[in-house]
Amino acid sequence: MGILGISVAGLNAARTQLDTTSHNIANASTPGYTRQRVLQSSVLGDTASGQYVGAGVQIDAIQRMADRFAVEQLRDSTTAFAESDIFHSISSRVDNLASNDATSLSTSLSGYFETLNEGVNEPTSIALRQSILGEANNLTTRFHTIERELSQLRVEINRDLDDAALNLTQLGKRVAIINDQISRAVGSAGGAIPNDLLDDRDRALKEIAEFANISVFEHTDGSVDVSIGSGQSLVAGTNSLTIVAEPNAEDASKSNLFVKDLNKNIRFDITNEIQSGRVKGLIDVRDNVIDQSLRQLGLVAVGLIQTTNEQHKLGMDFNSALGGDFFNDLNKSVLIAQRYLPNSANAGNAALTVELGEFAADTIALPNKPATGIKDLEAEEYNLIITGTSYELIRQSDQASMASGAIADFPIQINGMRISLSSGGFADQDSYVIRPLQGLARGIDVQITDPKKLALAWPVAASENEANLGSGKLTVSDMVSTNQPINFSDLSTAANTVTSFQPNLVSQLTDLKTPLAGDLLFSVAGGTPDDVATPIAIADSSARALFDGIALNVTGVAPTASTTLDLGAYSDGIWGGTGSDVTFESFGGTGVNLPSTALGIAAGTRNADEVVTAITALSGNISARAEVVIKSTVGENLAISLGASATAAGLALNSVAQDEMNLGDFIEGSTINAGDLVINGQSISGTFVTTTALRDAIRTAGSNNTITNKFSADAHIIVTENQGKTIQISTTGDNGGTGAANFEDFSLSGAAHEGYQKGQVTVTAANVTDSLLISGSNPEHGGFLAGLSLNVAKNAFHPDRPGQLDPPIQIEFLSQTRYQVYLRSGTLKPIGGPQPYDPLNPDVFPLVDTTTAPPTDYDPGYRMQISGTPEKGDIFNIEYNTNGFGDNSNAIKLAKIEQQAVLTADTSGNPTSSISQGYESLVASVASETETSIIDLNASETLKRQAQQKRDSIMGVNLDEEAANLIQFQQAYQASARVITVAQTLFSSLLQAVG
Repeated sequence: MGILGISVAGLNAARTQLDTTSHNIANASTPGYTRQRVLQSSVLGDTASGQYVGAGVQIDAIQRMADRFAVEQLRDSTTAFAESDIFHSISSRVDNLASNDATSLSTSLSGYFETLNEGVNEPTSIALRQSILGEANNLTTRFHTIERELSQLRVEINRDLDDAALNLTQLGKRVAIINDQISRAVGSAGGAIPNDLLDDRDRALKEIAEFANISVFEHTDGSVDVSIGSGQSLVAGTNSLTIVAEPNAEDASKSNLFVKDLNKNIRFDITNEIQSGRVKGLIDVRDNVIDQSLRQLGLVAVGLIQTTNEQHKLGMDFNSALGGDFFNDLNKSVLIAQRYLPNSANAGNAALTVELGEFAADTIALPNKPATGIKDLEAEEYNLIITGTSYELIRQSDQASMASGAIADFPIQINGMRISLSSGGFADQDSYVIRPLQGLARGIDVQITDPKKLALAWPVAASENEANLGSGKLTVSDMVSTNQPINFSDLSTAANTVTSFQPNLVSQLTDLKTPLAGDLLFSVAGGTPDDVATPIAIADSSARALFDGIALNVTGVAPTASTTLDLGAYSDGIWGGTGSDVTFESFGGTGVNLPSTALGIAAGTRNADEVVTAITALSGNISARAEVVIKSTVGENLAISLGASATAAGLALNSVAQDEMNLGDFIEGSTINAGDLVINGQSISGTFVTTTALRDAIRTAGSNNTITNKFSADAHIIVTENQGKTIQISTTGDNGGTGAANFEDFSLSGAAHEGYQKGQVTVTAANVTDSLLISGSNPEHGGFLAGLSLNVAKNAFHPDRPGQLDPPIQIEFLSQTRYQVYLRSGTLKPIGGPQPYDPLNPDVFPLVDTTTAPPTDYDPGYRMQISGTPEKGDIFNIEYNTNGFGDNSNAIKLAKIEQQAVLTADTSGNPTSSISQGYESLVASVASETETSIIDLNASETLKRQAQQKRDSIMGVNLDEEAANLIQFQQAYQASARVITVAQTLFSSLLQAVG
């Protein structure tokens, strides 16, 4: 090449080195810049005089001093730090909100209960009463403030997720564009790598990693694919996908991240696929800190509302009236509406009702429903999943199955809540989020504005006769209930000889059923009967009236024929079995009535005593081979053998269950195998082309008349199938007045608890001379009246008689160990018989034990206690505490709620946490999460710093090193220039020599 060419090559190489060094120095402070260096090599020369003479230098590449491991380590540590940083930032705000005295609920709880304790000392002070209301309002305001701040954080997180989605989309597009630029640059430069574009892409990848963990795959053309989370593609070569934040399908108040495909259609929810990064931190702090705090705050509100309201209603206010709700009702409509969320993809239209409170066990409904209350409530949310005709309730936090069964088993009664189907219907694969504590902290409010309405006293007072010889003092020891049903009407006569009948006669109150005139007479106890000839109110309404304390008398009236007695008012559906045609129909329905002579009673109005006696003797009036089949409204058919007592029938009746259906879904052309369909002992089988053919087969089957041939619009039959279930089929019309049942009108329904079906009521005798009393329980969304049998709906604190004890009570000691309880209303009437007195257990007054004498338990809802020693003949009186404003008994109870365990039942079902402890649990949980986040933040920050230092030590620019390189390359440049000068001199000398 010669000296000139070699010197020019050296000059170019030195200049490239100087350019690269200058580029490094210029970008020493550029974030993400990777130091570059020039790779050069010597050029193989030609042979001269048998030797190779070098031909100078050449530039091989500009090398980017990248270390893949260092880059990935920094990227991963950036992801972890971003997650810890945002989690700590938000959790520390929640921690400060929950624990700071200026915002903490603990401060307001303490102020409220301190004022209540002051009210204990001065219950008559109106000023103190006003202070109690003021502190109560301050407390509810603090609930509202904390709930509002936490909810605002959720809104901020949704906005952050929107920003994260936008950034991920833009950064993905940026990486895809750089991929394209790199591919083009490599192609146009003959394979040379554009180092600065690689730095730009690494910076974009690092920014993506701040939001989510990513995986990067590099192709041979220099482009990369990027996936986020557990493998969802974000960038593929020069294409990128769009990330959007949209409402969660199950909970629209939460935003989730979704990937859209190139056609902009929703493709995949990636929220739970993201394992770390800022997005993961936002989701975790929302779900584990904010939402959990909201639920725990709601749980505290439930405990405060329920326990305070229950206790306040046991007290008496300054106007001598019973206390009402102190706080709002737990189940007011605006709160219930927030407790479930249907999935937006649901095909069904079911509407739910989620109630909170104390729910008694239901041993009549199948399956049985256990008792549950607020102590069983969890700071949890649940998923209700519908699969076919079944449901499953799953706890979200650990995916534990809490309850499952058939949809027909609704309502679900579990964990302090009752989930009912209020309208519509489910479809397969429908799902719902059940959130029982939603909105409770925001919804808690004080219901009392007048300080005189504070019920700080108890409504019962006791006194001793001045003539008492003993030292006994009777005082109120506790209030249990002011709406306790008691058997007062059973005790309304001095000559009380009536026992409790078994079985209670089972009647049916049929929704939208029109009785015949005179079939039923309804009257308020002691009033004039009112003939019912209009449609009876639906079972739901009647039951609610009864449940609220309205006693009704039901009097059965005989048909006009003097030789027969229709017992429909007493028992619906007593059917004859094999060899019998005995039928009792309700509400004047057509059927074969048993002659009155067989019953042993004459036609006319009869009380329960006579009816029970007649039914007990019924088996003696029919043929030896017959049996009486009693259709149960809540159970399978009962076959009562000859000689069986009504007591035995009743006990059996209460132990079985039944579903009610009809034949609308019968498929024409179906084959019914022998034993699949049995009617009154007669098997029906064959292939039936039409429902009419099946009807005709039922109408004509049986040579011994086990199936009646007479069908009318009111006809009933009993159908059993081979699994032992019992279903009732009722006609719905007479098909043009022919008197024949139109079975085509049937529609198959297995919904045994829906409002159009029959409600169960219990009929008992009040006493020998009274009419029958009918009572029932509040049905589940208008269905069967199953469960509570009140017998008589009356209690010691009747709302229609405010300011009175109904009745006042007198206790007389018959000896030091026995006493008698009397009604002190007009003439004294004993309640039960003499009761034993145990001085070691003095707080049992004025309960009456059924084991000593009928009737059933007498419990007026309050408890008395005797101190000292009563003597024979001592008399104590119990009456309403009129004007007892100085009594602080209920104020003491209200103040003690602060330390009363009411929440979080243990494995034995006992509550373990007070209201204050419930909030302390919230504070401790948030503090623990925040403390953990500090540890995580410090650790991730250290790892990120170390990774950055390692990356910079390998890939960063060292200015000292670059300055030294600058001098070195300057000298090389100058030396190469000098060689060129020498070459020029030599060339000039050569020209002169030859010139």
